Amino acid sequence: MNQAAKLSNIENELLSRMRVSRFFTEVLNALSLAIDLEFGKKLNHSRRVAYLSTKLADRVCPEHRVQVFYAGLLHDIGTVSLPNNIVHYFNISKVRPSEELKIRNHPQAAAQVLRRVVGLPDLHLAADYILEHHENWNGSGFPAAKKNKDILLGSQIIRACDELDVVIWRQGKKASLAKIKKWVDQQADKVFSKELSAYLLELINQQTLRTLLNEELLEKEVKRIQDGLPPFKMVPFSDSIGSLLKMVAIIIDTKHHYTAGHSERVAEYSIQIAKELNLNHDEITKVKWAGLLHDIGKISVPTSILAKTSLLTSRERDEIEKHAAYTIDILSTISDIAELAGVAGGHHERFDGTGYPKRLKGDVIPIGARIICVADALDAMTSSRPYRRVTTFHEALEVIKKSSGAQFDPNIVYAAYQVFNK
Repeated sequence: MNQAAKLSNIENELLSRMRVSRFFTEVLNALSLAIDLEFGKKLNHSRRVAYLSTKLADRVCPEHRVQVFYAGLLHDIGTVSLPNNIVHYFNISKVRPSEELKIRNHPQAAAQVLRRVVGLPDLHLAADYILEHHENWNGSGFPAAKKNKDILLGSQIIRACDELDVVIWRQGKKASLAKIKKWVDQQADKVFSKELSAYLLELINQQTLRTLLNEELLEKEVKRIQDGLPPFKMVPFSDSIGSLLKMVAIIIDTKHHYTAGHSERVAEYSIQIAKELNLNHDEITKVKWAGLLHDIGKISVPTSILAKTSLLTSRERDEIEKHAAYTIDILSTISDIAELAGVAGGHHERFDGTGYPKRLKGDVIPIGARIICVADALDAMTSSRPYRRVTTFHEALEVIKKSSGAQFDPNIVYAAYQVFNK
């Protein structure tokens, strides 16, 4: 049996209509958005770096603009476990040792997870650029202290634009073109080469500055760049769709060490429950994808709140509960699976109507969300936590059963019992 025969209709539809490249782009956009959300506010750092880097690549290495764009968009995916967004760590020498280690390791972490995506060679070259995007021209960078032309040109571009954007972001609306150009001159032959410095000085003008500081203008420019990119190169018969979504799930679960593997397990448990309910192949595929992505909104919740073992304040609880709404907002930007936004983001709705984010009740809650709700609870109880012992599947199912009809759909609970109480 060939690969295509194993795919669901929704997967074949994406491939047959040549929409898959747009799908990949929108998934990566959604991931970038999730990383740059802070208390519901868009920081847009990754998008600005992608915009600047592509404009610089057009001058320096136009043949690699695709890979440079995606490297710019994804360069900080290794920073998800930091307590705060990476833009707040301007001076690495002043951070806690544990945070410094995460910052120094984030290029390797990002490259490693991107290389796990099969069938998309453009992402693998982007991973190479990301790996070296904190190397400095004078050899003072990390992770390998490379210098001069030993650093990949794409990485040099990302490095320059990453630093430049943080400088501009810190100045905000008061950003001065003269001060920015002075900074570029000062970093020449240190952070980046004199040659790249000259191109940067050409690039930075009032229009570029306005675009960087205006979200609407920035979105138009990023969309214009994306619309002009060629389709993703794909290796035939590779499971690129599933592989890409699993990559996103891995990044989501790096938010905290105790969530490692959580999204993939929730997806797997959801698949098994969906099969027990005799859902069709398409519905099972959708449940799987929603399971992989159900916690994408948690990326924007501060780690200090997620990791807290003591009683949460009302403000902290509100912030955690917002992650479901963030998930809906983020996944709604992926046009081909926008219908899954409510499935993935609805996994904290309760069958009795007292859940969140929309207080949906009973069968009004999408069946996929009701399935993921049980799968999520099952994994939470049977996974290791620092503050309690691991619960067996039988014990977890007994706890879930007690909330049947209140938190959980009784039919889903019954199906879960048939699958896991063995």
